[in-house]
Amino acid sequence: MEKLNKNSIKKKISFVTDNFYPCIGGIEKWVNSLSLLLSRYFDIKIISIKKNLFINQTNINSFSNGLNNLYEGIYNNVCIIKPSFTGNLFLSAFFIWHFPFVRRFAPHFVYDFLYIFFNLAYSNKLEKVIKDSNLVHCFSTGYLAVCVTRICKKYKIPLIHSPAVHFGRWGDTSLLLKSYAKADALIAISSYLKSNLENKLPNTQSPIYVCPPLLAPKSKPQAPRQEIVKPFILFLGRKEERKGFFDLISAFKNIKSNATLVIAGLGQSVIELDNRIIDLGTIDDNLKQWLLDNCDIFCLPSKDETFGIVYLEAMRSGKVVVAFDIPPVNEICLNEITSLLVPVNNISALSQALEKLLCNEELRLKLGNNAKRRYEEFYSNDKLVNNVIKIYDKLLIKN
Repeated sequence: MEKLNKNSIKKKISFVTDNFYPCIGGIEKWVNSLSLLLSRYFDIKIISIKKNLFINQTNINSFSNGLNNLYEGIYNNVCIIKPSFTGNLFLSAFFIWHFPFVRRFAPHFVYDFLYIFFNLAYSNKLEKVIKDSNLVHCFSTGYLAVCVTRICKKYKIPLIHSPAVHFGRWGDTSLLLKSYAKADALIAISSYLKSNLENKLPNTQSPIYVCPPLLAPKSKPQAPRQEIVKPFILFLGRKEERKGFFDLISAFKNIKSNATLVIAGLGQSVIELDNRIIDLGTIDDNLKQWLLDNCDIFCLPSKDETFGIVYLEAMRSGKVVVAFDIPPVNEICLNEITSLLVPVNNISALSQALEKLLCNEELRLKLGNNAKRRYEEFYSNDKLVNNVIKIYDKLLIKN
């Protein structure tokens, strides 16, 4: 890696993202981890926009809370763009988006139309902070992606788009897809996403690379105040249907083995449902790391994922994963090798998979060890950072 970057250590790389740490989310974690690791080789600048009444983006006030020494250097390189008084007047046009019938009948058309006002509000300020970049890496699946594409083309700055598009839900309007297609390269977080991008961007001449998100460094484990009886199954995520939370609750009720289900994440408390269930609510990274290190089974039966960083976190801790068999989860977790994957919505199969592992410690350990080896071989930060640097260098050499 030293040899690879000896001529590009001082190159200026701008990361453009809709939200940034300490905002909670998979993309935020990815951008933060990548910026921390790449800052050893490049001059990294994070660019985002301030939250206001009409545009729900990064809240600059959040940067003053929860930051520790690990993030101080990156925090100093974060640039939050605030609209001027005139810019806020332009953004007032977004009140249209708050009418229910707009989102129901013409969401894509109205979304793309409103970009005009976003561009008027932010374009000039974005140009000033981007135009001296040697390369721009954009993670946005919103208006920032469109605006940054125009600026990079204007100043002939190499551009990489890494859009974690959720087709059918966000990031896939006509305006956005045309912007992604104009990048000099695209980085997809999974082969599944790469395939979808190839189908949706048939006219792009840009190479599409696959590079999964990086994980944040392990936090110092800190045990919970209450005792957790082992063996225990761990669920980390929002307590919602999309994450398979209610299916897991139903499946757990059918388990006859002595076990505890530990839940951590946003959502309404479920303590009253079963005395074998422990709901810790929202937790910090230290407690999260302890839970990952000490659980016996990690179960997040999501029905819909753009990637699923938490699966990698469980694998890094050497834990067997139980999940629904959906892409890209089945790209990360290999059925009967590192994990047990079951058909979506099949609560009975989910119960059986959990029961099978609870009754067979040898199998749990075998699959968990396989998971850790797979993480180290394919998803370790050193490997992924090296892949990203190679992509950067290809574009920097051309320019």
